[in-house]
Amino acid sequence: MDMKKQVLLFISIFMFSITMSVSAARIVVADQTIEGPYQGTIAGPGIEGYIYYDSGNKVLIMNNATINAPDVEEDHYGYWHFIPLLIEETDITVKLLGDNVINSTNGIYFNKISNCTFYGGGSLTINISHDAGINAYDVGRISFSNCSININVRYVLTYPLVYGISASSRTQNEENHFQLCINNADLIIHSSCCLNGVTRLQLIDCFLYEPFGAYFNPDSMTILNTNNTICPDLQILSGHVGVPTIEENTWRVWGNASGIHVEDAEVGLCLDVFNILGQNTQHSVVQEGNFEIPLRPGVYIVKIGNHSQKVVVN
Repeated sequence: MDMKKQVLLFISIFMFSITMSVSAARIVVADQTIEGPYQGTIAGPGIEGYIYYDSGNKVLIMNNATINAPDVEEDHYGYWHFIPLLIEETDITVKLLGDNVINSTNGIYFNKISNCTFYGGGSLTINISHDAGINAYDVGRISFSNCSININVRYVLTYPLVYGISASSRTQNEENHFQLCINNADLIIHSSCCLNGVTRLQLIDCFLYEPFGAYFNPDSMTILNTNNTICPDLQILSGHVGVPTIEENTWRVWGNASGIHVEDAEVGLCLDVFNILGQNTQHSVVQEGNFEIPLRPGVYIVKIGNHSQKVVVN
């Protein structure tokens, strides 16, 4: 073979290897890397329960599965290099069945994918102390549909800023940005910064819970307390956003400049207060028949038990 053919062959092999490395999908589960065609269960150290991956149909199934990082010292970030779950697969779906848990320093990584949807009716709890519960790098959209996602951040002095869900800066500069869609699902985050880099938040058949006196700032994607400090909890709960149906009730309620006053309510019934957008601003249990709820001026729906009434605070 002459030199020219050797050079052409070398270039062809080199370009093919680059193409394969760029286009090849892969996932990493508990530090186990799976590339190329695969259909079957994934088991090994750090994995309990059932995990199944079908690369052809682009679905990952977790059924009462738990992924645990190695039990090592955390003084110097401990098991920082342990990867509980990394996904590099375009338009993949993650089916959640039963109760699933990830216990690790860092959470789930998505890299260079367009969309991912969690669904299946189950739940996923992510317990971490570093980086982010879900880290999206060059990702267009992540959706949660008919499932429950809980992200809990354990505070570590050496790593004080940990995100619930975070999109990389390069993702934020993409034309499509990073979108988070919650469709009849629960998303509960406890972190010093719940959402980072999320440019679009879409809620379908669910509502964002605002604690009493707090409000959601769509520009910063944070819930702010009355003193403008960031609330470390974010709760998006499944259910209709619309204002509840108003029914006749057996208790009295009225509003004035200080808030809402209730008389003759039955002790032990559930109490909910909704604003005009249908967002639940307070959820508790009636402790006594007569009480007052301080509220800012506005129109509210007070629901006690199965009965509701509209109240104006001015």
